[in-house]
Amino acid sequence: MAPDDFDFGVYNRPSSSPAGDVNGTKYDQNDYSAAAFVDESGFSSAASFESAGPPVRWVSIGIAAAVTGAVVAIVLGHAPPLAWLAWALAGPIAIGLFSIFSLRDTKQRAMPLYGERAAVTWTLRIGWVLAFVGVVLAALRLADWAGRL
Repeated sequence: MAPDDFDFGVYNRPSSSPAGDVNGTKYDQNDYSAAAFVDESGFSSAASFESAGPPVRWVSIGIAAAVTGAVVAIVLGHAPPLAWLAWALAGPIAIGLFSIFSLRDTKQRAMPLYGERAAVTWTLRIGWVLAFVGVVLAALRLADWAGRL
């Protein structure tokens, strides 16, 4: 009699080979107890997972830089060096801090457990708007100064 191509019963039969061989220790493939996953030293052979989340401090520092740049542009922007400082704070520095956040957040998202928070996404969007406002205010102060030369 020819073997049946659709007979999957062969996979239900116990095999003579062990389920695993780690450090010379043979594990029973039908043992589902916790002891089956612990080696002689008492440590679990399964990887431990850490919970990861977004690195919020970089968004906070970026928002602080953008707000500081906007305030300096409004209050002290009549002096050209301070207007340049306000532009740098609200522009390249704040954008650089948001970029560091994005880079580190991408690394955190690659972790096995990632706790995404919607508030962080909105906080980052608000930070981008504040940086834009700070850059525009500083640029207006600089344009006013350059127009009076």
